[in-house]
Amino acid sequence: MGEYSSYRIPDGFNKNTARTLVLVGGREKKALIQSALALVQSNARCEGYVAPGIGHGISLANPDLFNQIIQAWMMDKNLPKEIEPLPI
Repeated sequence: MGEYSSYRIPDGFNKNTARTLVLVGGREKKALIQSALALVQSNARCEGYVAPGIGHGISLANPDLFNQIIQAWMMDKNLPKEIEPLPI
């Protein structure tokens, strides 16, 4: 857990103007979920989502779902129903 507990949001991240997707697995370590939440809360351009039942590495655990998420996000379409907004 050492590397997770030392994570800090980079200086100036709150000034990022790019639309940013923050995606975390529902079975991630608590520290990673908290980091995702901190990112979303620190910048209005961030949108956070949880993939329930998936741990670390959604792109490997469920590549089809991951690709659907990324494609929908890039095309500004509705995201797959399998993911949920990150509770803030």
